[in-house]
Amino acid sequence: LIYRAIPTGTGTSTSTSTNTNQGPDGEVYLAHTSLPGRDYGYLLSASLAYDWTFTPQDIGYDSDTDTELAVYDVRAKQYVGVLSADQPMTLHKSGKDNFQVLSLSPIESNGWSLVGEVNKWVGVTQARYLEVTTTPTSILVEVTGVKGENVTVGFVSPEGELMTHSCIVPTEGVMKLTTQGDCF
Repeated sequence: LIYRAIPTGTGTSTSTSTNTNQGPDGEVYLAHTSLPGRDYGYLLSASLAYDWTFTPQDIGYDSDTDTELAVYDVRAKQYVGVLSADQPMTLHKSGKDNFQVLSLSPIESNGWSLVGEVNKWVGVTQARYLEVTTTPTSILVEVTGVKGENVTVGFVSPEGELMTHSCIVPTEGVMKLTTQGDCF
């Protein structure tokens, strides 16, 4: 389900390029996919009257934690940076046709982040990802699919580089994939 991320702001001035003191003047929605110990978010914004700068806490993430999220622009198909309390991000003034969709992925303790399938609007789902395991130097994902299906999974490295790897789903319908591109 998709929920309004924050209440619509009361600002009426469209001449202010960035307004961080109130909610956005437009539509901002957040949907979540939860996997054990991880929360992946999908942020949709449209019809914003002005740029709006936000932190994870502004869109409903726990203010008691040091949430760091890797942000992937789903429409532009590119990694855009880290979102945290110390590193806010800006949604830009927009209409209905130039809406923004951002994928928000937790940054693991080793610095890696799972973006998921970069060719889909929602890259990480419970139906597709059976397990996500963090190792000291990698992420290992267990993915389900149809025999012979080509699945492309994206990861963001600790250095901030988007890396994608493709694997063919075997006869068993389940495969494992690492950030280094190992498929088994």
